[in-house]
Amino acid sequence: GRYGEWVLLKPKSKHKALWIAPIGMLLIGFVVVGFRISQRSKIAPQPQQEPDTEQEVSSYREELLQALEE
Repeated sequence: GRYGEWVLLKPKSKHKALWIAPIGMLLIGFVVVGFRISQRSKIAPQPQQEPDTEQEVSSYREELLQALEE
């Protein structure tokens, strides 16, 4: 209050890093989060599709029975 509003609006050149650093940190944070999300989507397994026809269902059952017998 005692310095006036002009002090807040015109930072000195040595203090500009204090104004720019928060914006830079936000940008770095967004990049890191985006990278982590893209890596997680690559790792996630794709769900298996259920068989559509009766022949596919019967062959799937046979595979399961063979796997259980082993």
